[in-house]
Amino acid sequence: MSGQLRDSMVIQKRVDASLGFFVTAVINIAAAGVPRDQIGYLQFNKNGLALYSLSLVCRKDYAAANPDAVGGFVRGTVKGAKAMLGNKTAAIASLLKRDSLLKPEIESERNDLIIEGSLLTPWVREHGLSTVDPQRFEYTTGLVAEAFGVAKKPTMSDIYTDKFLPAQADRMMS
Repeated sequence: MSGQLRDSMVIQKRVDASLGFFVTAVINIAAAGVPRDQIGYLQFNKNGLALYSLSLVCRKDYAAANPDAVGGFVRGTVKGAKAMLGNKTAAIASLLKRDSLLKPEIESERNDLIIEGSLLTPWVREHGLSTVDPQRFEYTTGLVAEAFGVAKKPTMSDIYTDKFLPAQADRMMS
């Protein structure tokens, strides 16, 4: 079913479960009036499937031609994540300036859920934002390639580079 219908179908009890990004689905379902204690969700990373998830994506030719811009964007993203963690109220206020239809209490709850469930993982706390474990990357990329019938499994160097990252000490989150 389409993503637009997924949460509505769960709310209407027309389906028992759906697959989606938990930060979106849980908050949408709660915002529709379902009590949070009645919303269950299963996170892959907490149940044996530690896939890498969100990322910054850029064409290789653009990155090669514009390394300062790409590096600056990555540094700005890390700085923004740290600023959000340092002042969640200001982060929500900034978001509301850009979209006045959002509700502060819902976005605050969404922010807390993503911090708890996806951002400040034990790995990130220990190694810093965007530190990739090559073995985990290769293993999970292989699983995804197999699931989608991709004949040639991509390698880490096909997909990921750390050359635009700030120093690890600058990527530590608290």
